[in-house]
Amino acid sequence: MASRRREHEPVGRPEVDPATGMGLLEERIRKGRELLESRPLQSDPYSQWQLLIRNYLEKAFGENSPNVRSVTDVGRSGAFPMNAGEQWWENHRAENLATQLTRLEGLVELLRTEQQLQGSGAISGAGTDDLTGHRIFVVHGHDEAALHQVARFLEKLDQEVIILREQPNRGRTIIEKFEDYSSVGFAVVLLTGDDQGGAASAASEELHSRARQNVILELGFFLGRLGRSRVFVLYSEGVEIPSDYSGVLYTGLDVKGGWRLQLANELRAAGFPVDMNRAL
Repeated sequence: MASRRREHEPVGRPEVDPATGMGLLEERIRKGRELLESRPLQSDPYSQWQLLIRNYLEKAFGENSPNVRSVTDVGRSGAFPMNAGEQWWENHRAENLATQLTRLEGLVELLRTEQQLQGSGAISGAGTDDLTGHRIFVVHGHDEAALHQVARFLEKLDQEVIILREQPNRGRTIIEKFEDYSSVGFAVVLLTGDDQGGAASAASEELHSRARQNVILELGFFLGRLGRSRVFVLYSEGVEIPSDYSGVLYTGLDVKGGWRLQLANELRAAGFPVDMNRAL
């Protein structure tokens, strides 16, 4: 029950700037690596390391931040064998520390991105209101799992998501409905392998997985309407990438979810209010 209440507590404000936070965490990462390299890993040095890393994470991301818990909660759940000996616990501590170091490295990259955005002035929030506000249009094909994954992530970031099929028809044709709801400030386009295609002379085994034609059409529409900086393209593995849209950044829809941080960064760069604590 205590952990459930903690999840609903408000996230505090960071106490230090991103550059200072990076310095604090990098020093703890270095110390953690030293502990791993000088095994056996004793309980007292590891506990001291954990205490300091919690303190530094809260300074960098704010108290109750999910980013803090992503490190400090490692190894706290799961089954523990009865009458486990010291060797088992030493291995357990070492495995936890290795996982924590990996996650800390990701958080350092998050702070580095934050520092870069602040330095460029990209997080001032200016720019999108001159276009169409802070709505995000999601272009998709038939891959329901990919659509759900992306839409729910955007909602987690407190963004207003437009999915055309979920909007009322009101007697309009598909084109009329699309035109009415395409007044957005950003578009996420999902290229998933819903169709197959190739040259007319190609044999059946030479056909390639492709996104649906309407998805490619809407990709071109939003590139023209919003510009490349406000269109984020996600593609499934093995899908043929359109060759006509040079300069467009295509990001893989990987299983591990690395695209989430990239999408959040692009939204912030476009002036959208994004809490990076929710991006991981």
